[in-house]
Amino acid sequence: MTAELNGSGPHAVHLVGAYYMDALDEPQAEAVRRHLDCCVPCRTVADEMVETIAAMAVLFEPDGVPPAGEADADPDRDLPPEDTPPD
Repeated sequence: MTAELNGSGPHAVHLVGAYYMDALDEPQAEAVRRHLDCCVPCRTVADEMVETIAAMAVLFEPDGVPPAGEADADPDRDLPPEDTPPD
């Protein structure tokens, strides 16, 4: 994989989505990171993908569902008593 993704060889465009979804193994992800550091066309695609993902997150946020992390900070949420035995 590393030999395939260098500044003078094939591009990583086909792996950018998987990279941002954390679907690559570590050697593949590292190869994509290095490629994005030196390849302007692939970095441009990656930047556009990040912007698209961020826009989709805003557009498709379900009504009444707090953003990640806010639910955990709500002290008034209903929690089962700590001494309740499991079913």
